[in-house]
Amino acid sequence: MTYHVEYDGYYTMYWHDTEQNALKRWFDNYKIERYVGFATDCEWLVVKEVTSDTKHRKTRFICEIGDDGRGTKREVIMDHTAPPAPMLTFAAKKRYEPPPPKTAQQLHKEAEWNRMISLGYEPIRRPKYKPISTAVYMMGMEPIADVVEYEIEWVLRPPLWYNQKPDFSKKPEPKPPTHKRNV
Repeated sequence: MTYHVEYDGYYTMYWHDTEQNALKRWFDNYKIERYVGFATDCEWLVVKEVTSDTKHRKTRFICEIGDDGRGTKREVIMDHTAPPAPMLTFAAKKRYEPPPPKTAQQLHKEAEWNRMISLGYEPIRRPKYKPISTAVYMMGMEPIADVVEYEIEWVLRPPLWYNQKPDFSKKPEPKPPTHKRNV
């Protein structure tokens, strides 16, 4: 008899959601908190087995997820009915690299966008010029495509009720009877 690391019901769920990672499926099925996410590409995940205070089960599982690059660590408590996690080894994780700092021009543009959106405007991208459909062919090479530049135009956002039309298909509810029956 061969040993399978998959828990009961693994293949039923496999055909349902085609999730390849057995540990991720185990995590999603047995986590207690609803909006907790699985480990990302830069995070490591360790499943710890701790003693439980329940009557029938002596052990329970806690997932510890962390990222050494950011210096973060979080714990996810698993359901007390969870079977042992499938044994899995991960490939080497990507090293977290922070994004490059923004320039003064980028910060100014971002602040301007936030200000215009807070005033009730929305951006519309319009081409600065009409793209030319002709292409230059060089010997044996693909045609060179024209670069289209866009200009941002700020338009006042219409109110939410602007595009709504009244629904005449609904009939008003009848009034309740004014007399009592079977009194």
